[in-house]
Amino acid sequence: MFGIVIAALTITISLFSEALLPKMLNTKLLHKYLFPFWKAVVLWAINIILSIFLTTFTLLKFNKFFLIESLLFLELFIFFYAVFYTIKLTGLVVQLALQKAQIIEK
Repeated sequence: MFGIVIAALTITISLFSEALLPKMLNTKLLHKYLFPFWKAVVLWAINIILSIFLTTFTLLKFNKFFLIESLLFLELFIFFYAVFYTIKLTGLVVQLALQKAQIIEK
């Protein structure tokens, strides 16, 4: 999943022209465009950490059922949120590519 996010980030940065990147950096606009990628990476990292905890608790036969049930619910919620957020991020990259094509066309 990290690979998908990094590939989308690479495509997004390549869509901006080299002359535009320094101006976007100075006006903090680049941070606005790159924040969703950081958010996606953090969501996947949280998902991985929760999965490790769930696996460890299950293997150690940790008998606090409510804790395992709560962790499982949280992990599933974050997993689906991260999946749909990554899909949305892919849509953003496609939208930026189409906008760049429209600018070049004019």
